[in-house]
Amino acid sequence: MATYKQLKGINVQSLDADPTAIEGDVWYNSSIGKLKMYQSSGSWATGGNINTARQEGGGNGASQTAAWIAAGYKADTNLSLDNEHYDGTSWTEQGNINTGRKTPSGLGTNTASLVAGGEGDLAISEEFNGSAWAEGNNMNQGRSISSFAGTQTAGLIAGGWSEDAYQEEVEAYDGTSWSEVGDINTTRGNAAGCGIQTAALMISGATAPLTVNVEQYDGSSWTEIANVNTARTSVPVGFGTTAAAIFCAGGTPSPSALTEDWDGTSWTEVADLPAGYRFSQGAGTATAGLRFAGANPTPAQSNVTDEWTVATGAETIAFD
Repeated sequence: MATYKQLKGINVQSLDADPTAIEGDVWYNSSIGKLKMYQSSGSWATGGNINTARQEGGGNGASQTAAWIAAGYKADTNLSLDNEHYDGTSWTEQGNINTGRKTPSGLGTNTASLVAGGEGDLAISEEFNGSAWAEGNNMNQGRSISSFAGTQTAGLIAGGWSEDAYQEEVEAYDGTSWSEVGDINTTRGNAAGCGIQTAALMISGATAPLTVNVEQYDGSSWTEIANVNTARTSVPVGFGTTAAAIFCAGGTPSPSALTEDWDGTSWTEVADLPAGYRFSQGAGTATAGLRFAGANPTPAQSNVTDEWTVATGAETIAFD
C-alpha cells in the first residue's frame, strides 16, 4: 500500500481516462477523481492431474499450455518410463523414454525434448522428436540434481551431484554433442534453473548448507546477482527468463510452498503454492507458468499440477 510520504513531491499526470500503462505507472484519473496505479498480482490455481504420479522426473515446457514430464520415481517405487504432455487442461501419455531414471535434467518443448543424466552418475541423454525417444551423445560428466536451461538444440546443464560430491562444471549442448563451458562460482546441486543457453539463472540449492546464492550466465561466464529470500534444496522449480522469473517449491528442507518473483533486479515473496512440494518440475513464463509432480508428504509421489497466472490492471491507490 502506498503512503502519502512515498508519493509527495512526485509529478503525477492528470488524465481523463486510464491509459495503456506498464507495471508501476501512477496517474490521476480526473473523471473519477482517483489516484491510480497499474500493478499486477499473481496467484496459483489447480490444473489437470498427471496420469502417473511421480517425483524426481525430468520436465519443462515453453508455456503454461505446453509442458511435459518424463521418467522419475513412481508411487510403486519403480523408475518410470512414462512421458506425458500437458495442453493446459489435461495430461496425455506419449511415447515412453528408453531409460528410466530419477533426478535427470529435462529441457526443451513437448515436441523437442531432452533428458540427460540421472541418479547413479548417469551421462546418457535422450531426445524426443514428438513421437519417439532416441539416444543421443553422452554428457562429458555423468550427474544428477543439476540445474538446466534452454532447448533441445541449445541446452545448458550446470552443477549437480557426481562422484559423491557437488560439482561446479557446466556443459552446453548444440543438438549433437556436449562441451564444457564456464564453471559456476558457487559449487552446488539441487538448484533451480531457467532461461536459455546464453542467458540463464541458477537459483539457490545446496552446497554443504543451503545457499541463497543466485548466478546469471551470459553465454561465457557466471555472475553473482541478488540472493533469493529463502534458500531451498530438493530440486526447487524455476521458470521464466533472466529478466522475469518465478522460483518456487523445493525443500527448506521440509517441502516448501514459498514462491518468489524475480524482476531483473530483486526477488520478492509472492503468493504461496497451495501445498509444499520437493522434486517438482516447472514450465512457462513468469506471468503464466506451471509447477507439477514432485514429492508431498501425503502422498509421497504427486500427480498435482499448479498453474501460476499474473493478472494486471489499474487499481485505486489507498494511503496508509
